[in-house]
Amino acid sequence: MQSITCYPELPHPNAGIWRHAALSGCQVTDKLSLEAPAFAWVDCTWRQPIEALEGRRAVNGSCRDISKETLERVYFDVTGVCSFVDPESWPVVYEKANENARKDGRVLVLPQAPEPGRVYQQYLVGEEYRVWVMGAMLPAALCRNKAVRPGEIFSAPEIAGVVTTLRRMGADYAEVDIIRERSSGELFLIDVNITPWFGAARAPSLDHALVLSWCRMAFEALLANQGAGNSEL
Repeated sequence: MQSITCYPELPHPNAGIWRHAALSGCQVTDKLSLEAPAFAWVDCTWRQPIEALEGRRAVNGSCRDISKETLERVYFDVTGVCSFVDPESWPVVYEKANENARKDGRVLVLPQAPEPGRVYQQYLVGEEYRVWVMGAMLPAALCRNKAVRPGEIFSAPEIAGVVTTLRRMGADYAEVDIIRERSSGELFLIDVNITPWFGAARAPSLDHALVLSWCRMAFEALLANQGAGNSEL
């Protein structure tokens, strides 16, 4: 059985990589090996270089910043689409931490001065998607807990915008949260997670099982290519 090294941290039991690996006949370990495909695995927003992985084409090896400010800046550079606004002049905004996984977002209906460590977005109303990105592929997505093919809901330029944004951030293996705004039809990247969970550690629903099966080819291609290692940040 092939091993996959996640270093320096062993993924949380609910992390999706356990299921992706199992479906591809692989086992996950935190023991370094020159023969095993390697993932840089640190569950945080900002990380320092991992000395033991320097010089290797580790998956996510060059991704060191997944903050919301960085995601917004890179996505805007790639697509020209911007969700950030000035909270002192915009009538309704959504405020949340720049750091990932804080789950502290709130709607503000009165203008206020911006606070350090917070970001301010348009209050977006529309369809929400959780999308898997593996290398240059978007193999699967969930919408309202229903499995959907990204090629059926996003245009080719939209998919290219997502892939290019994550490539510039150095993210080879990730989940992204996306909203298609109802009135404009524009696509907004809201969050990126390079150590994503895949629900509780129980038997997956039919739709979750579909997502896993659709991701299998992309995951195995990612292992074969060992990460792009080409962050432009």
